[in-house]
Amino acid sequence: VTLSHSMASSAGGVYHVSISGNDSYSCVQAQSTGTPRRTINAGLECLAPGDTLEVGRGTYNEVVRILKSGQPGLPLTIQGRSAVVMPPPGAMSAFQMLNAAPVGWIVIRGFEMNGVQGNEVGIHITGGVHDSLFEDNYIHDFTLHGIVGGGARVTINRNTIAHNGYPCDISGPGNNACHGIYASGTDFRAINNVFFDNLSYGV
Repeated sequence: VTLSHSMASSAGGVYHVSISGNDSYSCVQAQSTGTPRRTINAGLECLAPGDTLEVGRGTYNEVVRILKSGQPGLPLTIQGRSAVVMPPPGAMSAFQMLNAAPVGWIVIRGFEMNGVQGNEVGIHITGGVHDSLFEDNYIHDFTLHGIVGGGARVTINRNTIAHNGYPCDISGPGNNACHGIYASGTDFRAINNVFFDNLSYGV
């Protein structure tokens, strides 16, 4: 996959997030595993193109909002290490890339995204998202879709997307919800994924 190879080169700093951390730690302190930040959103504030955010084991009850971009060959990488993102009740999604300005060169890898608290979508993106990779995630139990949106040169690779779309009324006119992935765009690729028990289509 061309995009996956182009996203692979990242030579920046590494920052850490842990459920035992504290968001009052500075970005310099968050480069040590001994003084991580507590929330993923606070960790994202530290990143510059080429940097990686390592998210440690545990459950994070937040909506992760990606507000900045990487650069060609220098993606922003958000790497889960046995990390679960479980949005709070009433929140729409686990990860959001809904900026008015385009956002690109983002890697989201290695997370469990759990919508069991009535959340609608695992990863929610807009058409302005580009040159990004969603890989090795487990996305399940969202009430509408696992992934929804559009973009350009987006690759969805090696994810498990399961049991999304419940409860969902697919009988109404014009209703086209309740899929594993519901997306469109230019060079938008879904490859090597596993789908099961989504209410409507896998893709």
